[in-house]
Amino acid sequence: MKKFEHLLSGGDFRSIGHSNQIVSQVKTQEDFDALFAGFFIPERLIVMRVADATEKLRLKTHLFCKNMLRIFLTSAIQREHRT
Repeated sequence: MKKFEHLLSGGDFRSIGHSNQIVSQVKTQEDFDALFAGFFIPERLIVMRVADATEKLRLKTHLFCKNMLRIFLTSAIQREHRT
């Protein structure tokens, strides 16, 4: 996540940040996994931008996204839901 954090943070919720730049930088499964880790941090702005970038990657290629559903479901079961 540290690799992309500076591109995902800052600004306001109406901005997609540098998600297009991130998409072009994700070349390997390790890069995708580093980005995907951003879903599990508490900063909502970064999570929103990670979602944007991963959706763009999913549309571009399905290669990196094969484990996403399993990871999300496992996390959803284990997380405490906040209201």
